[in-house]
Amino acid sequence: MESKKCQIVLVGHLPGKLILSIDKETLNKIIFITEKETLSGTTEAKKALDFLIKYYKKRMVEVESANFSFQEQIKSIAELVYKIIQEKLLGFSDITVNVLLIQFGIFCFPKKLHLN
Repeated sequence: MESKKCQIVLVGHLPGKLILSIDKETLNKIIFITEKETLSGTTEAKKALDFLIKYYKKRMVEVESANFSFQEQIKSIAELVYKIIQEKLLGFSDITVNVLLIQFGIFCFPKKLHLN
């Protein structure tokens, strides 16, 4: 049986870097996460989200977007855990969480967490 792969991606302002990070493996589904609240940079993230959705739909990858609340850290973690469990129940055997960690406001380091 072939494993179904899903990647949950936090969308920032740099869609090019996200594409490089996402395209390292073949995926069946991508879930893009953006802020629910209007914060500084939200408009850039929305533009990046629109670009990414069009890009991956063209490549025939199933795409979903969700809004998480980042005002309270516990709430966003709970929403992420719920989304992971939901995808497991939908039959995805390999789920990856992909976030860009920004350190000192200058460097971006892609980090992935694999959940099997």
